[in-house]
Amino acid sequence: SVIFIHGLRGHPQSTWEYRVHPPSVLTASGDAQRPKKTKISSKVRRLLGRSKARPEQTCDGKEATICWPADLLPNMLPSCRIWTYGYNADVATFFGTSNTNNLLKHANDLKVKLERALKDDVSTQHLHSPSFFVPHSLGGLLVKRALSSMESDVDQQYHQLLARVSAIVFCGCPHRGADTASWGLLALKLASVALVGSNPELLSALEVNSAILDLVHEDFLKTHRRSLSKVRIHSFLESRPLSGIKGLDSQVIVDTFSSKLGLAEERFETIDADHREMVREPGRPASGSGRKMITSLPRYVDQILSDPKLTCDDEPSEPYQHIDKYDVFDYRSVLERVQRRFPESCSWILESEAFTKWTRADPSHSFWLRGDPGQGKSVIARYFVEEVIPQAVTNCTIARDNRRACKPIVAYFFCSYQSPETKSLRSLLCSLIHQLLTQLPRSSDIGQIMRQRHELLTQSPNEGMRHLWAIFEELISTSSLRAGIPVYLVLDAMDELDQSDRIWLLKRLCPLMRDLTTRSLKNKTTRSDFTKLFITSRDEPDIVCELKEFDPWSLNLNTENGNADDLNKFITATVGEYGELNGFEKGLTKKITAALQIKAKGMFLWASLAWSYFIGGVGIWRENTIREQLEVLQLLPPGMVPLYQRILDGIDPRYRADLLHALQLIVAAVRPLTVDEIAIALALRGRPRRLCDLDAPSSAGIQSFFQRACPYLLKTDESGLVSLIHLSCRDYLVQIREIDHQPNKFYIDEPAANLAMGLDCLSYLGMDGFTTYNFISGRTLFERHSFLRYAHEYWDVHLRDRNDQVEDIWLYVSRL
Repeated sequence: SVIFIHGLRGHPQSTWEYRVHPPSVLTASGDAQRPKKTKISSKVRRLLGRSKARPEQTCDGKEATICWPADLLPNMLPSCRIWTYGYNADVATFFGTSNTNNLLKHANDLKVKLERALKDDVSTQHLHSPSFFVPHSLGGLLVKRALSSMESDVDQQYHQLLARVSAIVFCGCPHRGADTASWGLLALKLASVALVGSNPELLSALEVNSAILDLVHEDFLKTHRRSLSKVRIHSFLESRPLSGIKGLDSQVIVDTFSSKLGLAEERFETIDADHREMVREPGRPASGSGRKMITSLPRYVDQILSDPKLTCDDEPSEPYQHIDKYDVFDYRSVLERVQRRFPESCSWILESEAFTKWTRADPSHSFWLRGDPGQGKSVIARYFVEEVIPQAVTNCTIARDNRRACKPIVAYFFCSYQSPETKSLRSLLCSLIHQLLTQLPRSSDIGQIMRQRHELLTQSPNEGMRHLWAIFEELISTSSLRAGIPVYLVLDAMDELDQSDRIWLLKRLCPLMRDLTTRSLKNKTTRSDFTKLFITSRDEPDIVCELKEFDPWSLNLNTENGNADDLNKFITATVGEYGELNGFEKGLTKKITAALQIKAKGMFLWASLAWSYFIGGVGIWRENTIREQLEVLQLLPPGMVPLYQRILDGIDPRYRADLLHALQLIVAAVRPLTVDEIAIALALRGRPRRLCDLDAPSSAGIQSFFQRACPYLLKTDESGLVSLIHLSCRDYLVQIREIDHQPNKFYIDEPAANLAMGLDCLSYLGMDGFTTYNFISGRTLFERHSFLRYAHEYWDVHLRDRNDQVEDIWLYVSRL
């Protein structure tokens, strides 16, 4: 079943049709011929059509219309059932929270009607036949939401329907916004397209709930990871602006970033057409770029039907019945949290000597991007994953020696000190294995490897790391599994792994890459059959020592002019835009820009923090105010440690004790704490015995305090998690005891802070008052007492190996 779904205020027929004179049809062989009829084909089912009648088309040589899903595809896909879905959506409420006519309501309707229609239509032998969707524009959001809803539904019929999905071809679909404002702009553009010829005042009633739109995207990524990892994803991107709509003549409706899901296994192509014509264009025999779409559909259908492992079975095939055990880390959401590159930045790296030699070097080799904190290493890594690798399309061999354009496999992990998952070597290996399994061509060899290793993992869990490495090594090094597909391994911020873990990993990873290089040269491997390793880190001595022996291609951001040029562009654009908005005199704008560029010395973090410090606390800008702030800026010291010192020295003395206490909690925490958790932890140092005596400040009060006391060094995300702005800030707090032979007022003794945090957890767990609640309903308790989950999960982590405090610890434990 191939299901077409139009966008906002589209139509199940006219969205997909084009005018032609004389009418012609593209057949399976590529020959053009006159269609037998041009109205909706009898082979096309309508899940829900508009009640409004469509005019009958003519075939007498006069101008006619062809609906290519109805008139062309049946000839090309004779074994398929083709459906169109129609719905009436109110533009003003589609993006909002109204439950009567919004996105969520229409997605639920699609789910229900699709299940009913397919169940009623297919014969018994087709109950498990594959299905795939072709949504246009906002129809893609309906599909994503409907599939997520199927997965969470208790009705097993929806689970069976979800299991049938084999491919999704998105056409100009807005998957994500860079931020809340971009969602609003995107919704406005789409609404403008939908309302052409209607009352323009309807746009003023447009309601946009970016949280719902973000949730639809995030839920689909989770659903894809859990239930749709085998599904082929193909996204078509528009490349021309839509003419005839005021204000939109010079811009595409859905830009490149929004058109991509961001999945490693996603394929995407650009169509030389605007937002509307991109789904009409495929039927035109004369259209070169448009035929990409119409020829891609039979290809997918052929691949799906010819591969029995991709059809829906009652029992999952090996090795995929165990794949969820390796899905321990949502690497995509972490990648999304890394700052995106500034426009036109980072591209210089592609022309650098080291990078060029790496890409053209022996088939398998490694690249090390190194530099001080705040140089933008993670930003470049994200650029490499999202923009550089996807363009590296090569010819690779797939089953049966067919040659086709093939996307490289990308396995990515961002190491971060901020949570156990992102600094765990086990999480890293499991995540890389999971990403490889979901992208490698499926084969019985992989099934055999995974079956044997899974049995060993089950039998000897204490040797789990050894078995995980063996799985990873076999998936990477067995060329027969790769089918000629290139593999890129991207390990970002490796210095944030624990030292013992990163040494363990490098002592195995470096020899593996060396062996792969030797093997490639010996066997004269094709240039598409390679594994390349991309690492970013600071110059930690142990990393330098391990990589020095391996001799990877290396690029040091501390000395690269390209990185400095990017920073200067960023500063110039940021200061110039802000200065113009606030009426800065151009001469002062240039002085501010120059001061930042000189002091930053290539460090994006320093420039961003210093700029925040410059504009912070100023409401109305006057010339004297600008000059005063410029003097402060010019006196700021270069380097991160002196800058942290200057900012902390400037904190109001009245706030220092409470801020230091909060910083101790943030530094000691195993994972980032929420504002509510910090509020309770702050109140625990008084050691109240009963819950009713706990005098915790409000979360709003804590946020207000952080904003007053230290707005530059702390950040709070949308979910309320509080963290330091950068690892280098934490290093400053726990490593710098003295400054100019004077004690650092904000120095944090990490072992002491860790012990205090552990005792806080035990103190909270032992308080009177919890026993008045039913402990069977643990979820309710955790929700009602926000610090309870953290204390329950991590008290022992904080107190591990503190034998010097065993008596004090036992006093707390004895109260539990």
